[in-house]
Amino acid sequence: MTISLLFVANVLLIMAGDVESNPGPATRQTQLPITGELESISSRNAIKDLTLVVSALKDEVASLRGEVREMNIKDEVLQLQSELKEVKSATEGFKQRIDSTDNILRQKNLIFYGLEERNDGQRETWEDGEKLVRNVLINELKLDGADDDNLVAIDRVHRIGKKTLNSNRPRPVKVCFHRLRTRDLILTKSRTLLKESTVHVSEDYSEQVRSIRKALIPHLQEAKKISENFVILKYDKLIINKDVFTFDLTNKQLVQINK
Repeated sequence: MTISLLFVANVLLIMAGDVESNPGPATRQTQLPITGELESISSRNAIKDLTLVVSALKDEVASLRGEVREMNIKDEVLQLQSELKEVKSATEGFKQRIDSTDNILRQKNLIFYGLEERNDGQRETWEDGEKLVRNVLINELKLDGADDDNLVAIDRVHRIGKKTLNSNRPRPVKVCFHRLRTRDLILTKSRTLLKESTVHVSEDYSEQVRSIRKALIPHLQEAKKISENFVILKYDKLIINKDVFTFDLTNKQLVQINK
């Protein structure tokens, strides 16, 4: 047993070699350079990792800023859309009130079509126009007192539109009567007594109402093809039996308003 231990000890000494060439395990002094180098490598790696993290954070911040900016823009767009909708609604309300006022001011007016217009180059006077209108009231409508301004008072008479050179078609004449009752009586008589005449009379409407009525005419004509239908065009409404329609000028479509 003792021999074996000695043998092992000798083998270990031989393997260890010379003390000068193999001084043994590293001391603190020999470890310092290695430790410093390892720490340097570790620091460089840490800085590199930190740089990558900072770069990633910058990208994230830039992305978040873009999203916030986009959200702010969307909010502004939504706000503008809301304000625009309110403005449109208010504008539409003003337009309707203006149109209503315009039609109220036209209540006493009638438009006469087919009244002869002078072509001698002379300007037609107010008196000329009134004389033409009164001739129709007296001779064709047989209206009592039509020759008396106290009974059938006319406030204003004038041609509508510009005169076209070399045109034989007379311009319409707008007449403003002093009394609404007189105007209504003339309109009622004209619907029966002027059917065979070259002169006809219509109410005076605003441009919007005229456009709506014009758009409703084809629908009126179509409805009249069915003889059982009760059809009438009243103001800016088309009445077919019990259904009431108007025309949406914006969307260009017939709209039922009594659903």
